[in-house]
Amino acid sequence: MRKGTNSKGVERCPEDVLRAPLKVRLEYFKNAIVSHNIFDDVVEKIEAAIECGLPGTMLVLVGPAGVGKSSVGDVLHRKVSEEFFKSNPEDIHTIPSALIEAWAGEDGRFDFKDFYEQILEALQAPLISNTLPEVKKVVCGREFFLPDITQRRAPTVAAYRARLRRSIRERKPFLLFFDEGSAIIASSNPGRVRQKSNTLRSMVNNSSTTMILSGAYDLYDLVLQTGQLARRGDVIHMAPYLPKQVKEFAEVLYSFQDIMPVKGGCNLEPFAENLSKQSLCTTGILKKILINAIKISDKKERPIDEEILSESYYKPAQLEKLELEMFDGYFKVEGIQHPNDKRKLTPPKTSEDGADGSDGAPARAAKKRGRRPGRVTPSRGAPRGSRD
Repeated sequence: MRKGTNSKGVERCPEDVLRAPLKVRLEYFKNAIVSHNIFDDVVEKIEAAIECGLPGTMLVLVGPAGVGKSSVGDVLHRKVSEEFFKSNPEDIHTIPSALIEAWAGEDGRFDFKDFYEQILEALQAPLISNTLPEVKKVVCGREFFLPDITQRRAPTVAAYRARLRRSIRERKPFLLFFDEGSAIIASSNPGRVRQKSNTLRSMVNNSSTTMILSGAYDLYDLVLQTGQLARRGDVIHMAPYLPKQVKEFAEVLYSFQDIMPVKGGCNLEPFAENLSKQSLCTTGILKKILINAIKISDKKERPIDEEILSESYYKPAQLEKLELEMFDGYFKVEGIQHPNDKRKLTPPKTSEDGADGSDGAPARAAKKRGRRPGRVTPSRGAPRGSRD
């Protein structure tokens, strides 16, 4: 893992990268992962949860856009794999970790077939032969049982699930990390959310595999809709740096500065305060700003300055939208407002409050004209069998 000067190791951008074309330099910086306090704390929490968890443990990693959740998945995937193969060099069957990005369906419905196929590919499981009937053939005087390609049919979801269960049993992965996890269980129908959550849970039941769902704060809302995930899934919050942690965020900035592939280097210290505001103190947004600055600097053939950085920032309306989403999510998960959130928010209602919002006063049934006992009032509720 590449680390900046202020992290646990010291490494600057290699000279051969500095001399390389812009495309190579950008690829180097995009792939660089800087170790920092929040990042390390989240990785340690996940590792502790995996070690202490029961078989079939599910973890939920939530945080604002750009906070570094995908990088956590990359590091965990690499770390679990490297440690296993180092300890078990003779094992050629186990796939210790799989990292999958869940894609939202084009029609609003999640494609479980495609999802299962991605997992099977990550586990290096055959995708076709087991879905075909086998026939006995004689080749060079020897009998073989081979897939009958003349009977090829599109595999069903049930066939994929059966293959996946067997693959998990055979490959014995310790970790399945699903990025953009809200795409898997999102639905306008709460019943479908529970159904999808149960489907995920069943994948790792009775196995030693830990499943991690990673996503933005909408994933946390979905978790609360289903008792299965709320009870069995530990939630780990990857929050942005807070105002009291401004020095720690500055260390992240200087670590990025040290590995930026810019000829002659650059000095970001004069812009540190503005960069923290424009990035909402998240490492992912900060990195995006710096990547754009590198492009503009190369095009204009001059060092990165305030003008170049200003061209790399989000538009004010975009930044405000991201900030409000971050504030709302922080309030939901932590139960308190973000220190920079100056809005007057109403605390969540407790069970002692009235259901009609009347501050605990007993609710009285409103009189409805024409209603008689035993007669059902027609409604426009969701039709039976409605799906997302």
